[in-house]
Amino acid sequence: MTLQLYSDELFSIQIETYVLGKTPYTGTPQNIVKHAMFDSDRFAVAISDEDGKLIGFFGLHLGAGPQTYGYIGEEYALVRGMSIDERHRGNGYGVKCFEHVFEFIHEEISDTITSLILGVNEQNISAQKAYEKAGFKKKPGFVQGKLGKLIIMEKQKSAS
Repeated sequence: MTLQLYSDELFSIQIETYVLGKTPYTGTPQNIVKHAMFDSDRFAVAISDEDGKLIGFFGLHLGAGPQTYGYIGEEYALVRGMSIDERHRGNGYGVKCFEHVFEFIHEEISDTITSLILGVNEQNISAQKAYEKAGFKKKPGFVQGKLGKLIIMEKQKSAS
């Protein structure tokens, strides 16, 4: 499994056949790409298998992204719209993509990011469990999102 910055050359056809299924809590890969095109603080990240097939997607938002949840500083990035294509769910890809995420971020985006923030809908229990398995910790309090209360979670880069 590989993380890489989205490129039309590699993924434009695959993104059109990406299947979210009945997942009301996340944004589409197309929407993530659109925002990244117009905001230099946003990055579209493709998750692909060993054959280069698109299996997942998320966005990273620096600056104003983490600030919406009260995290200020260049060491923070907000994870937006994390999803795994419905045809590839249940294989642990969501957890695996965060195992080496900081190495990817340092190579491709910024070497100052040491903490990832995300908001997950309080009703999306399966996502909460997956994020916890991936090393995210729940933070106190809630933020109101478009579809209800969001639990704030954080993953910090471990000291190496």
